[in-house]
Amino acid sequence: MMLDRQAWQFSAERQLAPTLRELALARAGWVAGSSFVFTQHCKLLRRLGFPEDQVNLIPSWAAESTWSPTERTVLAYTDSLAAGGRVPDGLFEQVKAVFSDVEILELTFMVTTYIQSATICRALRLEFDDRPDPVVDAKPSPN
Repeated sequence: MMLDRQAWQFSAERQLAPTLRELALARAGWVAGSSFVFTQHCKLLRRLGFPEDQVNLIPSWAAESTWSPTERTVLAYTDSLAAGGRVPDGLFEQVKAVFSDVEILELTFMVTTYIQSATICRALRLEFDDRPDPVVDAKPSPN
């Protein structure tokens, strides 16, 4: 099933620009807490010629002015999908103003399935996700 998704994703029939796809998927990996998904899609962004300084700013994208309006729309839409799928009306209007219905479907499908992939990678502790939980109880010192 995942191989079918990848074949579909990389098909020449896709309408969504590859750099926007990979930007969304890198952000999805970061938001979902998967080092594996984040790293793999940062690599693909670099292969597509995406600027290294922007790749490094994906975690803090909202605080940075380096993004084009279209990239900001993709990143905000990705964050909304990762937060449970409720997209504010104003943001969805922006998405519809920038992308065709097919591009919106492609973007939505890819982001949501990669959030699932991120969950699987963390659960099975695959490769870069085989690490201790970053959230721990910071017990008070026994003074």
